[in-house]
Amino acid sequence: MAIAEDNAILGVGLLSKAGEIKLNYVSPDARFRGVSSALIEAMEAEAQGLGVTRITLNGTATAHRFYQARGYKDEGKPQTGRLKVANYPMSKRV
Repeated sequence: MAIAEDNAILGVGLLSKAGEIKLNYVSPDARFRGVSSALIEAMEAEAQGLGVTRITLNGTATAHRFYQARGYKDEGKPQTGRLKVANYPMSKRV
């Protein structure tokens, strides 16, 4: 799914059929305008439509507080991947 304005893509999100948020990206030009929140709400609604009751994701350190503020809970300690960047496994019941 994508959110656009004046023919410019402001943000994109991807939810797997299993309920994992694979992508939640917002253009730097659209930060702090509610685009990411709108994407999350749309993905949560899509998950419910698919019969998914739990959404999972791996958030970055930057996005960690954003997801917590929307009801996502930590699922264990941060993990470090190939790029040595911490990923925070999180989930939320929907």
